[in-house]
Amino acid sequence: MWMVGVVSALPAVAVEGLPVSPPSRADKVRFAEEIQPVLAVNCTACHNAKNHEGGLMLDSLKGIVAGGDSGPGVVVGKPAESVLFLRAAHRQDDVMPPADNKVGAKSLSPDQLGLLERWIAEGATAVAAAVGKPIAWRPLPAGTGGVVAVAITDDGRTTAAARGGTVSLFDTRSGRLLQPLVDPAIAAASPEQAHRDVISAVAFALGGDRLATGSFRTIKLWRRSPPAKIADIADSAAATALAVAPSRSVAAIGFADGKLAIVDPGTGRITKTIPAHAGAVTGIAFAADGAVVHSCGRDGVVVTTKVDDGTTVAKLPRQGEV
Repeated sequence: MWMVGVVSALPAVAVEGLPVSPPSRADKVRFAEEIQPVLAVNCTACHNAKNHEGGLMLDSLKGIVAGGDSGPGVVVGKPAESVLFLRAAHRQDDVMPPADNKVGAKSLSPDQLGLLERWIAEGATAVAAAVGKPIAWRPLPAGTGGVVAVAITDDGRTTAAARGGTVSLFDTRSGRLLQPLVDPAIAAASPEQAHRDVISAVAFALGGDRLATGSFRTIKLWRRSPPAKIADIADSAAATALAVAPSRSVAAIGFADGKLAIVDPGTGRITKTIPAHAGAVTGIAFAADGAVVHSCGRDGVVVTTKVDDGTTVAKLPRQGEV
């Protein structure tokens, strides 16, 4: 007596399987960021282009969709009919990864299975990576920290000091502030600062024309701008001496006829001319505050003159030429 047996065309299904926790968010699951890394840890050691057990390659979206000996890896929009999900969730025989695997692969967690299920239901596509929002940079609070890094040029004339995100250059001998270093690329978010983060290192190059500053993961190189002509000073061919005030806001020129001219360095304009000497001016020096200027000449006299109104403050006769 013959008996008829029925063989199912589909593998047996383990109904219970592993727990699945669907994600509660509204945005789509991203293949490159959320699915592929999970498969790389637990699946691709045995299912890749070189070693594809069961004809299945899980190291690319194309390989996943194509599937292997058991058919397509996923049925778009139908997780319950997709071999990849069913076997990863232990709802179909030949579960993945097998318990006795030799590569240390582990069964997917409920959250990972939830993402896989949602990804297949959403179409199993490579959604574009999320676009990050611009960082809202905020400047470091004023006075952040103390001076943590200093450097000095080889000639000893300039000292750089870093505090917080700022770098200040000083005249070493007088301690006068020459200028702060400001990066125009970050000026909108961090005005008057060289770095967005706290600077921890400063170093001058040999010669002092370049400076390196370092903060968290950022190194910046600064270069001293070459001298550039700002303005021409008219009628200065007979000049015999020149000096600029420490503030750089005023200059003085001495002439062969003994006159002293006060000049605006920014425009080159002579603001006043003072008859200071009876002979050619041979030397000029400003006081530290720039309020008065000292001059000496061939007449053997040292003269101290007020810059603002040109009046003589004092005269000191000397023997011979000065």
